[in-house]
Amino acid sequence: MPDTLEYGPADIAHPEIRLLVAQLDQATAEWRSQVDGDVTPEELAWQPFPGGHSLAALFAHIAEVEQYWLHHVAAGEP
Repeated sequence: MPDTLEYGPADIAHPEIRLLVAQLDQATAEWRSQVDGDVTPEELAWQPFPGGHSLAALFAHIAEVEQYWLHHVAAGEP
């Protein structure tokens, strides 16, 4: 993880939203670098223990959280 965080895209005027976007971008880049390359369906379905969350479930959760923050918190949509 980098020691510093870029402060978001310059075309976003609100400083808190710029920081949120930068944090989401950095987190996405980090987990995507860990999944580098093709992931098989078996790997996506892998669970650390029976009934545990699969990688696919974790990726879906990340996408849902990002959507919530960007649409509802940052953009103020209902």
